[in-house]
Amino acid sequence: MFSFAVYSVFLVEIILGFQEFGAKRAIQCRHGWIQNGSSCYHFGTDRETWLDAELICERFGAFLAEIDDPVENDFLQRQVDSRKVNFWVGGADTENEAEWMWMSSQRPIQYTHWAPGEPNSYHNSDENCMDLRPRQAGWNDERCSLVQQYVCENNEPIPDLG
Repeated sequence: MFSFAVYSVFLVEIILGFQEFGAKRAIQCRHGWIQNGSSCYHFGTDRETWLDAELICERFGAFLAEIDDPVENDFLQRQVDSRKVNFWVGGADTENEAEWMWMSSQRPIQYTHWAPGEPNSYHNSDENCMDLRPRQAGWNDERCSLVQQYVCENNEPIPDLG
């Protein structure tokens, strides 16, 4: 039979072990992904339509990035600026014009950071998908059929394969 002191030490070790395990898993990203906050991001280097980019992210167990606040937006914009190309993210108004949603989570977009004059469906061109552009002061709506790079996001810890 355990004494109270031995039992207490045993419980403390279990609790600390779970905390350490949880902390390690929360920030672990796949090789080649970049951690920011509680998410990991993959900046695809191939060029795809918005729909194909979404499918590729799903194959990774991820989704096209969903931007929830200014901190996440600033991180993503800095990454896009440094790469100097446009990137698809997960916003679209394909279901109802002018009702922008994060398509993977099916959440209406609450935080917004549109560039001045956007979204504009330029010349009625069915610009229903969202992208980030280098050195632009905000988000842009674009034709979903355009091919460009994309940002996948994953906020689930990955299993330890080591």
